[in-house]
Amino acid sequence: MADFWAVLPEVFTWLMGLAEAPQRARIQPGSSEITIRSRVLPMAVPLRARAPLEVIRFAAANHLCVDLGYAGSQRRLEPYSLRQTTEGNFVLHAIRSDSGEHRSYRVDKIQNASVTRQSFTPRYLVELSAEGPLPVARTVR
Repeated sequence: MADFWAVLPEVFTWLMGLAEAPQRARIQPGSSEITIRSRVLPMAVPLRARAPLEVIRFAAANHLCVDLGYAGSQRRLEPYSLRQTTEGNFVLHAIRSDSGEHRSYRVDKIQNASVTRQSFTPRYLVELSAEGPLPVARTVR
């Protein structure tokens, strides 16, 4: 609650047009990485990684943590960025929710991903989609 009160003066200053909106820092890309922000995943993304990546992109846009199956174990993380290396690998940059440590995961090694109900306040700029929060698809009956 103290965090809320601490930033409130900044919010009112911004609302009155006396200051620009604060910008979040980016997770710094490696020297051989480019950020992927397109609405449609590049064709070079491995086919079996596409479904988990769409789950991850939905979660990121809505600031929800993801349970990621990777290398035979599950880890909960805050997803932030998808990047491609000069070697052609796609890498997910995220923060482990249990330790707060920055980690990167090769998407071709992701086994599964599921959205959790645990929300997060972004520590960095979320770069996984070109738009903001995404709506949940509803089926018409």
